[in-house]
Amino acid sequence: MTDPQARHSRGLTIALLIVAVVIVVGTIIIIVSATRGGQISASATPTSSAQPETSAPADTSAPANTEEGTMPPSPSPFTGAMLPEPMGGQEAIDALGDKIETVAKRNGKTVEELEDLLLRDKTAQVSTTGFIVYIDTFKNEG
Repeated sequence: MTDPQARHSRGLTIALLIVAVVIVVGTIIIIVSATRGGQISASATPTSSAQPETSAPADTSAPANTEEGTMPPSPSPFTGAMLPEPMGGQEAIDALGDKIETVAKRNGKTVEELEDLLLRDKTAQVSTTGFIVYIDTFKNEG
């Protein structure tokens, strides 16, 4: 059998370890809460803006802010379809026509910046509602 003093010392060490863990976890919660404006997310599941390539187009009509799960603020209300289907490149520029200025404003860009993005980045597309989305072109050969 172990002597009572060794057992008491071991118990004290375990108690101190538990207190230290509680303090560290509490500090982490406070820091995370402060950096998120006092809101603690109910879900710890990360989200991604990349969409897998599928035969049916994904719903890109409601882009979400992945941190808060809310829509980004808009300078003015936007309703109605801008395109019949998501498009990129020169095809999107041509199909938008006079609507390109509205789409550029909707995405916080100038017309020139939007055109440059669509021509330069092949993964960038304009959704049917006029938001810039990025299509994941990675193919998993599993």
